[in-house]
Amino acid sequence: MASTSNPSTTTLLALTVLATSAAITAAAVLLFQRQASSSSSSSTRETATTSNKSNNLPGDIRVVDLVVYPVKSCAGIRVKTAWVNEFGFAFDRLWIVVDRDGNMLTLREFPKMALIKPTLAFTDPSNETDPDAYSRGGTLTLSHVPTSSSVTIPFRKSFEGAKSVPIQVFNCLVDGVDEGDEAAKWLSKVLGAPARLLVKDPRTRRSLPAKHTPAPEAYSFNPQTSFTDGFPFLLTSTTSLDDVNARLKELSPSYPTLDVLNFRPNIVVAAPPGSRALAPYAEESFKTLAIGSARNIFYVASRCTRCQIPGIDVASGTPNAEVPKALHKFLRSDPGYGSQACFGMNLSHAAAGYFVRVGDPVVVVAFGVHNLKVGMWRPEM
Repeated sequence: MASTSNPSTTTLLALTVLATSAAITAAAVLLFQRQASSSSSSSTRETATTSNKSNNLPGDIRVVDLVVYPVKSCAGIRVKTAWVNEFGFAFDRLWIVVDRDGNMLTLREFPKMALIKPTLAFTDPSNETDPDAYSRGGTLTLSHVPTSSSVTIPFRKSFEGAKSVPIQVFNCLVDGVDEGDEAAKWLSKVLGAPARLLVKDPRTRRSLPAKHTPAPEAYSFNPQTSFTDGFPFLLTSTTSLDDVNARLKELSPSYPTLDVLNFRPNIVVAAPPGSRALAPYAEESFKTLAIGSARNIFYVASRCTRCQIPGIDVASGTPNAEVPKALHKFLRSDPGYGSQACFGMNLSHAAAGYFVRVGDPVVVVAFGVHNLKVGMWRPEM
């Protein structure tokens, strides 16, 4: 198969100024077409303008892991295929645990929430990959790993007439619907504190931060999210995780090796061994991505700031306060938020109604400079 040359620097710079979703999609189509005519054995890579970032040929970067977290701050479910709806991945952070006053409860206050394992079951097993799986019926089961106790909550047949309860999720009020006393009693016993389970109210919308997202015309729908920290998706890379673990071991051999689940991503990407397509933290220079198809456009919103959660052992729920302190020594990369460690990138999506699969190619359509304080997309907002 004939090999074509890498995209020129001029072409890549031009892509960064694409203004509309139609133009971005057209550029992604061209890049995906290059994949069909590029030799997979090519070892030549064009480096980006910063020393730890690199441009990729289509096909160099692929999705290697997908994770959905049905209940905020509880264990995740690794999947091979995930449906993208208007909130993000179907069922991701669709539920939240709150106290008796409606304040969200998370791993920050209750690290043992890592030991609550959600399981989704569907009335018709074929509905597992059905875009309307929730409305077609099923259940959420929460299991407490240490005690093997569990509680099962049926999907709601309708939200008509259900009381909406506002929940404070950081700086946003997000409406939920209470899932009843049985779930509340079980959660309260497991956590040792009053707790209730709420499902996202689909009748209301939670908008995304304007300065970290493109103008509305860049989307085919009104962008929103559920009970996430702020954005529909979080993307990390295996190369960045490997570098984090190497740096931790350099600081002290006693530090644990962190799993990618310590950072709770939805999408994990990787490049072939020896490839320069994905240097550690290269994702911090991404602005626009296409995943799986040239039409599946994702806008990179911002770096994800880090608290104490990465220091919680995902297998035991035991916190290690030294790990977050160590991460702060070398992950303070954002020019607008230099006091906080950052790892992974928040994403929004231009359109809904398709699957993302493990193995999908990831094409970097445009690069940019992220700044949490002012934003990249609409800093005037």
